[in-house]
Formats: sequence, C-alpha cells, structure tokens
Amino acid sequence: MASRYQWITLADFRGGRNATDDPLSVGENQVVEMRNGDTYRTGLFRKRGGATAPAIGSAFTGVISSLIAHQPGNNPAAAELWGVDNAATPIFGRMAAAATFSSQTLTDNLTPATDAVNVRGASYNGKLFLAYNSAQDRLHCYDPGLATPRVRRVGLATPSAPTVANTGAGTYAAVIRYYRQRYRIKNGAVVVAQSEPSASTSFTPSGTGTAARVTKSAALSEEETHWVVEGSADNVTFYELSEIVVATTTYDDSATVGSYTTNPISAVLGAYTVPKSVKYVIAAFNRVLGMGTWESGNPQSRVYYTPARATSDKGDDERVPDTVNVRNFFDIDEGTGGDGTGFAGPIYGAVYVFKYSQIRKVLPTGGSNPVFDVIEVSLTRGAVEQECISVGEDAEGRPAIFFLDSQVGPMIVGPVPPTIIGEGVRDQWDVVNLAATTKLGWVKDYPAKGQVWFAWATGSNNDPNILAIYTKKTGGWQVWDTGGKLRTGRAVVLFARTPGATMSRDKVIYVADSGANNKLLRADTTDTDDDGTTFQAIVKTKPYAWNNGKPMRTTTPWVVAKAASGVTLTITADLDMGRDTQTATISLTADGTEARVYRRVEGLDFAGATFVQLQIGDAAAIANSWQIERIYVPVTPEDAGP
Repeated sequence: MASRYQWITLADFRGGRNATDDPLSVGENQVVEMRNGDTYRTGLFRKRGGATAPAIGSAFTGVISSLIAHQPGNNPAAAELWGVDNAATPIFGRMAAAATFSSQTLTDNLTPATDAVNVRGASYNGKLFLAYNSAQDRLHCYDPGLATPRVRRVGLATPSAPTVANTGAGTYAAVIRYYRQRYRIKNGAVVVAQSEPSASTSFTPSGTGTAARVTKSAALSEEETHWVVEGSADNVTFYELSEIVVATTTYDDSATVGSYTTNPISAVLGAYTVPKSVKYVIAAFNRVLGMGTWESGNPQSRVYYTPARATSDKGDDERVPDTVNVRNFFDIDEGTGGDGTGFAGPIYGAVYVFKYSQIRKVLPTGGSNPVFDVIEVSLTRGAVEQECISVGEDAEGRPAIFFLDSQVGPMIVGPVPPTIIGEGVRDQWDVVNLAATTKLGWVKDYPAKGQVWFAWATGSNNDPNILAIYTKKTGGWQVWDTGGKLRTGRAVVLFARTPGATMSRDKVIYVADSGANNKLLRADTTDTDDDGTTFQAIVKTKPYAWNNGKPMRTTTPWVVAKAASGVTLTITADLDMGRDTQTATISLTADGTEARVYRRVEGLDFAGATFVQLQIGDAAAIANSWQIERIYVPVTPEDAGP
C-alpha cells in the first residue's frame, strides 16, 4: 500500500530572519529567528565561527575604543593598524611590521578620555591624518618623515615677528624696509608644512652698518626645521629672501631693497591657514577633507578642504587657504538636519557627506570656482555617526555605502537612492538606544563573506550589544544578540588576518572588546567560542500549515547535516503557536567516515496540529560547530474533508 505521507523538504532559509512581520506573513525562505549563525555556503544554517584574542603586546592600559587601518603607501603588506584606548591619558598604539602595538608620542594628548571612541583617521601622502579632541584647535597627523616620527599638529602655527638690528660697520643704505618670517618643516628638499607669515617689523638701517641682522622669533616647538626671512619695500608685497635651518638664529640682509623683486614672491596672507580640529576626516580627490570641529562656536556642518596635491609644492596637504579670494570650505545647510556626522567614499566620483538627517554628495568640478558641486541626496535620511557608515559593494558588485539611520536603522545608498534594507531586524532597531553615551554602534562591510556587519546598542546599553549580519546576495539577516563577545565590540576594523613583519593580504574583521583592557578579538575564526565565552546558535522556522489550514499529522522528521563529532542538537516542534511543544535530540557524530549524517528525529510525532514550527540548534551556550543542510518532514492530512 502506498504511503499516505507527503514528504516536505526544507532546503532554503537564505531569506534570513524576519521577526518584524507577523509569523504567518514571513516569506517562504525566511525564518522567525536565526541566532549566532548564518547561511554562508549553505542553504539552511550553520553556527558561526568564533573569535580569538591575538597577542597584541602591552601598549594599551585601557579599553581599546577606536581602530584605524592605515596604508602609508601602495603596498598592502605594509599596512598599519592603529588603536586608541580610554586610559586616563589615552594611548595611541601603532602596529607596523609587527603583530604587536607600540605606544606613540603625541604633541597633544587626546582629552577627555571619553572621546577615545571618536578618533578618526585618513591615509594620505604617506601620513595618517588624525582627527581627535585635544587642547589645540588643530588637526593632527602621524608623520613618518620626521627625524623622530610622532603624532604632531598639522601645519604650523603663526610665529611672532622677528627682531631686526644693525650689524657691522659700513655704508649699508638707510632705506626703510619690512621683514617678517615663516617656519617650515622640511624632509630633505620637500617642504612638508609651512606657516603663515608673522607680523612685519619695519626697519631703517643706520647707514653706518654692513647689514640688517634679522633674528628669528621664539620657536614654535612644532617640529619646525627651517625658518624663512621675507622682505618688502612697501609692507604689502613680500619676497622670500632666505631659508635658514632653525639652529641658525640670525640672517644678515645686505641686499638693496630694490633687489628683493628678484626673489620668489611670498604666498598671500591666509594661504597657509592651519586645518582646524575637525571631527571627521577623509582623503579624496588628491586632497584632505574635514568636517565639524571639536571647538565650540564653530560650524558643525562645514566642510574644509586642502588644495590639490602639488598646487604649490609646499605642504599642500597641511593647509586650508582662507584668503581674500580663496576660501577652502563650504557649508552643508548649517542649522538644519542636525550636525555633520561623517564622510564616505569616494564612490562614483563623489564623496558622500552625512548629517544626522541629511545626505549630500560632493563632486569636483575640475575648476577653481567652485571647486566642488554639492548635490542633494536626501533631506530626511542620515547617519547617526561616522562609525555607522561603511563603504563596500552591493550584491551586483557596485560600489555602495551602508549606514545606520536614526529612524529606520540599516540602509544603503550609492547605486540606489537611500533605501531601507533592515526590515528583517526592525524589531531589534525598535529598541535602539540612540542616547548611548559610549558608542552607539558601528557598521563594517566584510567582502570575504559578502556580508555587512551592523552593531548597535539597545535598551539601556551604552556600548553595542547586538550584531546583525546582512547577506548582500540574498538580502537575508541573522542576529548575534546573546552570548559571545563579538556583539559587544566597541570599535571595528577590517585588517590583515595575519599581522606581522609582512601583513597578510586577506582581511578579516577585528573588534575591540568593550569588557576588557588591551584586548582585540579577531572574528570569523575556526574557534568554537569568543575568546572563551560560549554562545548558543538556533534557527526557528516560520509556522507551516502543510494541509491548507486543516489538521495534519507529522512524524519522525529527518535531518541532513555535516558530521560533527560529539555534537548533539536539540529539535523542538512548536504546535499551533505554542499550544503544545515536543522536544527531541539528534547526534551529529558520524558512524564511520561519512562527511554528512542523515538522522531520524525520534520522539517528534504529533497529530491534530494545524501549524508547526521547528527550532533546531544548541540546547544552551556551548563550544561546538555544526551545519544543517536539509530537513525532511513527513506529513499526512487528518481530515480530507472541506
């Protein structure tokens, strides 16, 4: 006699988690819960990899709160990893040609320590430009070209005026002239940075000397290597008379005033204005761009930009001209849409500028006035903060930006207008803590897996406590919201899986452990726990009504899974939305050498149910690894009538 049972095959959960819609509206390839696992290279579900805490040295004494990947040149094997901790005096650590961090010397310390979560960086021209809060209204950079490399202020402050006196005995003409000075940082013949000129000093030689002796003013103590004497006949147009090493404190001018014009003309006032202490920084279009400032009273949606490289060949990446005719900044609707919150790009030839509730894209015009076109993208969507913006690619390989909007959570922009993608985790975003006082969240594209990792704080948490994984190819979501440590990372970076004298070129996600000092977690490893902390993985299906809403009977499902020695999974059948439950277990230990096991789920045999949900996974948090690939369920109607 033929069997009355119809075999139902569950083979595709790649639509991911949907705990937002009512259970009966969940898509055919979706589930109501998918925790601590994903669908990477499987149709159903696999438990996620764990994380390990690599030995990173003892540079940090507090919680690592910011992470920055720096590539000083074109060689990925020479990449550097930077971190900043929240010690009372925050430590900046640098991992270069090594697997451990070394603490760095700073001209200006970060203050207060609570702002250690807000250190941002941009690699350009061999330097790492660092935007952070300090006692100085200045952008900073790590300059490897210094005699003793360190984190210094970008540009040079304006010096005081030089002093001038007669020297020697002779007939140097008593003609009035004007002197001023600048400071420079030079690396060989390259002018790395240059200051604005000092105020001028007028001087009329006595007529009985041999020269006018110009004595430089007090040192800036900003790593300057040279000073420049400028002279003028009218106190309007100045010329560069001489460049002198700072160890030589005087310059004797015996030239006639009329000969000054044979020297290079000096830059106009304001051409070497130093970059402010911006909150956000990005390198694009052969320039450095910054936005907002740490100093109160300054516009928080103003974008500053340096001249294009080689505009003057004198520290172009360390100046923001503000002259009578050239002002290298523009405002993004200051006073509306909240403050600026970050940059992303460039993609499609544009840098995207985010505010809390607005988005613009900035494109170079190719001209000098204006330098940029600013195009409206959205007046309603924005990003909650810089760390919640990540550049990557969409499912078709097109450049894209993923970000967290304050109202709707995960979004994408670039190949499409700002588009919501977080429906599968909207229930988790509904409890986001937008007032988190430490770090609201972060976003990181993970190319190796075709995923984007979104983390945010919920409830009363002030650090992220949920990690939501978006699979670009399928649009499916998984959540890592209980157990483990990865979900509580304070900072994130994509960096070499194997750091050392030569950095490996395969990249993996690292997060900074918010619960421990001086600890990084390397994610997506073969570990079965997160640095010793276990987690529970489960997947729960939608309610199935396999008899068109009429009672049915199911008995002894079968599961196909990867063989896993010593692993036991718990399977629970939820009947009619919680009316009754049945539980059974299966072992994934192979009988022999088979790579896959085919297990009958003894003990699940129920009748009279209209809806059936199955949950499969760990009974509790445990260190193990497993993957299920098919579930077969035999079903027979109990009532063949209408």
